[in-house]
Amino acid sequence: MNADIKRWAVGSPIQAPLDSLLELIRAHRIRPGRSSDSSWRVAHAGGEHHGQPRHADICMQHLCAVMLADGSVSFRSSHDAKRMREPKILELRG
Repeated sequence: MNADIKRWAVGSPIQAPLDSLLELIRAHRIRPGRSSDSSWRVAHAGGEHHGQPRHADICMQHLCAVMLADGSVSFRSSHDAKRMREPKILELRG
């Protein structure tokens, strides 16, 4: 009974932010360059995974930027370390 269903192939604390961002993208057609600056807050529990991790699949800012750029997050995109240095992704993270 103490199980989670993970929709995304990412760290558990990042599931809810990605679900929420996908809903915003769908409901409001948010796209890079078409939205204003925003900031998001998550519960303290799990917040240690949102900073500057070396692994793409546990970095909340990186994965939200990937979702904004791609419209979704796949297993491949969530584990692609090279994208952590991609200029477009870095710009969205900023």
